[in-house]
Amino acid sequence: MLRKSIGLSLFLLFLFTMSGPVFAEPDDYTGLLIHSNTSDGSQAFSDSSNSSHTITANGDVRHSETQKVFGSSSIYFDGTSDYLQLADHQDWRFDDGDFTIDFWYNPSRYHNTFEGIFRFGDNMDLYLNRCRTGLRGGMFEIKINGNINTTSYRPDHLGIWKHIAVVRSQDEIMLFVNGQLTDTFQLASGEKILPPSGNPVNLYIGMDENGHYPFLGHLDEIRISKGIARWTADFTPPTAPYEDAMSDTAISLVPDTPSPTIGDILCVDVNIDGSNGLYSSAFDLTFDPAALQYQNATEGDFLNSDGGATFFNASLLNNNPANGTLVMGVSRVADIGVVSGSGTIARACFSVIGGSGGNTSVGIDNGYFEGAEQGTGIEVVEGSDPVIPVGIGVPRNLSVTDPGTLDRLDLVWDTAADASGYEIYRATTSGGSFELLGTTSSAYYQDSDCTLTGVNYFYKIKAVSSIGSSTGEFSEEASGAITGLTGDINKDNRVDGRDLTILARAFNTIAGSPDYNCQANLDRAGGIDGDDLVILTTNFGSKR
Repeated sequence: MLRKSIGLSLFLLFLFTMSGPVFAEPDDYTGLLIHSNTSDGSQAFSDSSNSSHTITANGDVRHSETQKVFGSSSIYFDGTSDYLQLADHQDWRFDDGDFTIDFWYNPSRYHNTFEGIFRFGDNMDLYLNRCRTGLRGGMFEIKINGNINTTSYRPDHLGIWKHIAVVRSQDEIMLFVNGQLTDTFQLASGEKILPPSGNPVNLYIGMDENGHYPFLGHLDEIRISKGIARWTADFTPPTAPYEDAMSDTAISLVPDTPSPTIGDILCVDVNIDGSNGLYSSAFDLTFDPAALQYQNATEGDFLNSDGGATFFNASLLNNNPANGTLVMGVSRVADIGVVSGSGTIARACFSVIGGSGGNTSVGIDNGYFEGAEQGTGIEVVEGSDPVIPVGIGVPRNLSVTDPGTLDRLDLVWDTAADASGYEIYRATTSGGSFELLGTTSSAYYQDSDCTLTGVNYFYKIKAVSSIGSSTGEFSEEASGAITGLTGDINKDNRVDGRDLTILARAFNTIAGSPDYNCQANLDRAGGIDGDDLVILTTNFGSKR
């Protein structure tokens, strides 16, 4: 079925939580390969194919641990302005040749219009589109040279992972869902997939280049293959991530906390990726002893992933923390073979003791990674040392007390490491809108800013760095109230004519007016009006 339309997109469903060896190594047909499997919130994207394309992340598109097929994360698009962009390249100028586009897909909504997954070129020369009932019935659509091909497959589940593959074999376009062939479309004999003359074939993933049809959901293991129809009949979907194109084994250091604060425990994983067979590893972890204090180290799950016995050891160089060097080693035992794939070799944990407002890092040095044959080292590519920003300490144990003076609340808390001062925030409801109340250089504050008797106030504290920027996190919330009579404006433990006189003089005023009196604003809403008068008269005659 062919129809004219505009729009571009692609979607997937079905959750497969899988593990196992790397499924397939990129070949010369692989023009793009985007993994996730990285730290939560990262916006760094790389192409693991031999082409090593530059990928530009737009909006807030990021890696997320909320959903994943393989590894620790997948790629999340928020449905507003998130998309990945790649420049025009022959890897996705398909012409009249075979190709395969496959990926894992997990949508988060059924939109009332189109949602884009892939767009090739300014005029959507090849695209996939899933739309909702009322438009085209909620199905995938594949657009080629202006012709809309409506599929019979209709995504009907949210939050479910499915593997999608779009394949051209000679003059046929095929759609596979979880390895099952659902639709076939016939092209004209030798038909070329080409943009209008002179137009680039830029690639957009998650939206089109005009900001239309944003996708809400997760994608993973995105692969484009040119010159090959990888599947022409039903198949078993991949059971593990595709292998990177790198022939070298990659070693990386991954902190578990992107921005720790003074007093936190920071753990760093030593990860290996793309191993073709590892028997043992020996390396030094270097760190700044002025910022980090070594606590402990544990073996990872890689070298013993098959249940084989291992030796592990870690100790400070010369048992001296000031050296800032942790010597580590882990090895398989006896003749039990090697381990291939990816995983964590070891983890080291440190207390954060300094460096707030700046950066620290952990590095790897003197690395030796041995393969199956004794004395045969594996060539590795070491990633750059992670730069770890250190935040200022967090105020702890905030408490709010009523000193009995009827005019204030007293706040105290534990000092935060490296703090030069504190910002005090107040709200009138728990979890509400906290506004900056004041600042102090000590861990004590008196709130006498229009504090009304009988009203519960909520507070949070944030530490301020020595250069005056608020780098710390908020303390936990604490609350308190002045014990007294509601309506006792003059704080004399009675609600009487004196309070009525004060309210009358301030009646019909708002904050900033010459006669405004915040103590008479008994309902804490806007100006002083009849609602405040009702509160006062309701409590008129009360006495403590």
